[in-house]
Amino acid sequence: MLEADQDGTGNVPQLSQALVKSLNNESLAEAGATAADIGLDAVIDSGALDGVPVFGALLSFRKAGLAIRDALFERKVAKFLSGFADADPDERSKFVEKLRAEGKLEKFGETVLLLLDRVDDMTKPEMVGLVMAAAAAGKIELSEALRVSRIIDRAFIEDLRFLPSMTDGVVHRDETVPNALFSAGLFDNVGLDAGGYDQEEKPGGTLYARNKLAKIIIEHALNRR
Repeated sequence: MLEADQDGTGNVPQLSQALVKSLNNESLAEAGATAADIGLDAVIDSGALDGVPVFGALLSFRKAGLAIRDALFERKVAKFLSGFADADPDERSKFVEKLRAEGKLEKFGETVLLLLDRVDDMTKPEMVGLVMAAAAAGKIELSEALRVSRIIDRAFIEDLRFLPSMTDGVVHRDETVPNALFSAGLFDNVGLDAGGYDQEEKPGGTLYARNKLAKIIIEHALNRR
């Protein structure tokens, strides 16, 4: 996990630089494919990811006894990069160069690291990686990818999995999940339905519809090719 040292910055700047160097690393796609074949834990244990800069940095921190001590954080980073590898190498390279030209590369790395440190489910880092891959491929704007990634961080993972099966513009008998997704910023309130005479048979309630951000999650984060 990420921790602050005496100056309050901790190892975030060094790790951020290593992360952004990893985004278009030649070993990334191969490492992701290997992880799919033999499992992420086995790949980490084998040292196959050590050639990816961020894992080299994590290893050096660990050997030095510095702030990153949590093996779960290493798995989160690996899962994020596995998702980001969905973009092809040319797309990743252009994405990194664009961020560098705009002076946003270090900030992007720090934002991703801090987000990964917070996520509460091991499915989410890969989802964030897939969304960022969509931004790298030009399918969505980076601002949208960042906004969606923050929503993924805050939302309950089982609620997110409900998104593809939801029907827009109807009353749901149990509004717990729709209300939560509305609060997360993924549903729009499109009206009210008073229901029928028999509320048990045709209950009334709020009508929700999935918005653009929800559709980004469905298309890119929950539907890996």
